Amino acid sequence: IQGLTQSVRKATETFDAPPEFEPDGRYMEDPVSAFGVMEARRHRTRGISLAMFLGLFKYYRQAYLDCLNELPDWRPDRPMLRRYISRVFDLVEISYCQEWASVEGGEQLAELQTANRQVTNEKSKYLSLFESLPDPVLLLDNELQIDNANHAAQQLLDLPRGTEGEANDGQRPTLERVSALRQAVAGFSSGGTAEQTIPLELAVAGEARHYTVKLTRMLDISHRFSGVVVHMSDVTADWKARLALEASELRYRTLFNRSSDAIMTLTPGEGFVSCNPATLKLFGCADEAGFVSLFPGELSPRRQPGGQGSGELANQRMAEALEQGTRDFEWLHHRLDGTPFDASVRLTAVKLQGKPVLLATVRDISERKALQAQVQESLAQLQRSNEDLEQFAYVASHDLREPLRMVTSFLELLQRKYGGQLDEKADRYIHHAVDGAKRMEGLLRDLLDLSRVGRRGRPLIPAEMSSALDKALSSLGAVINEAEA
Repeated sequence: IQGLTQSVRKATETFDAPPEFEPDGRYMEDPVSAFGVMEARRHRTRGISLAMFLGLFKYYRQAYLDCLNELPDWRPDRPMLRRYISRVFDLVEISYCQEWASVEGGEQLAELQTANRQVTNEKSKYLSLFESLPDPVLLLDNELQIDNANHAAQQLLDLPRGTEGEANDGQRPTLERVSALRQAVAGFSSGGTAEQTIPLELAVAGEARHYTVKLTRMLDISHRFSGVVVHMSDVTADWKARLALEASELRYRTLFNRSSDAIMTLTPGEGFVSCNPATLKLFGCADEAGFVSLFPGELSPRRQPGGQGSGELANQRMAEALEQGTRDFEWLHHRLDGTPFDASVRLTAVKLQGKPVLLATVRDISERKALQAQVQESLAQLQRSNEDLEQFAYVASHDLREPLRMVTSFLELLQRKYGGQLDEKADRYIHHAVDGAKRMEGLLRDLLDLSRVGRRGRPLIPAEMSSALDKALSSLGAVINEAEA
């Protein structure tokens, strides 16, 4: 059609009036009829007869004249255009008739043989490509019988194929073995769509395989080879990957929703994207839509306990998380009703669809902070008690040493003056009294040293314990004897 239209346009550009015939005209060399000569050679080598080609050409002429009749009646050039079209078609017909008659029988036979070899080569190329396709492909006729199937389709569907799509018994195989595919193809064939894609599951070697089947109508304007092209793509790997992804997403969503910590996602500079139920409970929000409509600054006081502005400090923490990957810190939040609470926050940088997103985990640590304050207060009280005890021990040991020193002095004087003058029993009693007073003085001195340890911060060092044990046993001798231990 494009070639014929080009011939008509060339005639209107070459001739001021519709061209006339001449007895000795060289129509085969006329540029207007060159398309006719080319088409005559092409169709003749395909085995088309002159009568068949002329009959087809008459329909083309009528189609152009019908188009001309669609022009408005008021156009004055309609008769002239009709004569141009008629004359061009006459010239083309004369030219290809001359071309057809100029070929001898032997030459025409050689042309047919050459064309047949070309067709055979084209067919071999098509079959090679068709059989080499890794995906199964079926060509079905209007009766939904398999007109042809490539090697992959034969292997998959176990088709009993003979020559050119026929089974060994001479009958074309059908899709009865794959009822789901046959039903889909039947529905497509009776419909009006040009193509359709359907999912299909097949058992192959005891394993379920998943396919995407694309159904396409054959593009043949002659309607001699109408039917359906079935293209099957194995998507089992993609199907399994999708199932794994869905399972992973379900696990994540379950953990996300059941976590006792508040978890939310936010885009720096834009706001929240999503949150879990614990987030709604922590901040006192009714639903996720209401929460994501909030700006992060609405969940914090204007300033943090350190004096920095919440907005400025939050931007700094988010920038650090994006740079380092993770950032942990403590933060003062408040609920929607204004109630403040201390929180530990972890920001983790992730990418969703190539876009940087922060995953924020927030935990209320108000109780922990209160316990820490109580512990600190208890430690402070204990420190004060220890200091008081140390002071008391220091004062007591210091003050008791003076009267004890006097007792010890008089006992030693008594021992020196009357030692050996009294009986043996009296000497032993005086000895025990002097020894006890000295040990008492040693204990007070040790207690004084112990009270100074906390204030002076002297390091602890290893000590020999046998002598200390002996002294302790000696000091407790009377108690041990009374208890008969």
